[in-house]
Amino acid sequence: LLQTPNPLDTRLWPARASLGDYARITREVATELDVVLIDHHAHWLEAHDGAVPPTLLGDGLHPNHRGHLVLAKKMIEDLRLHDPASRVCALEIP
Repeated sequence: LLQTPNPLDTRLWPARASLGDYARITREVATELDVVLIDHHAHWLEAHDGAVPPTLLGDGLHPNHRGHLVLAKKMIEDLRLHDPASRVCALEIP
């Protein structure tokens, strides 16, 4: 099992601008090894028209409470553990 990191705001964290490359390489390794990949990086960008979603980040790098919920739900979904009756799966943050 491999996971990509969430994307970050490179304007606030310029020294970590290569994180997208790390995510790409993680995808390549997952394909090469034929292991499960949870691609948070692509998921966040695709869900926000290619932009880093500031509403999911506390400081432009680390996920806030909403971001952690998105990470958890993506993992649950990709691992095929989703249960609509589960309080975790049904959890929403206003």
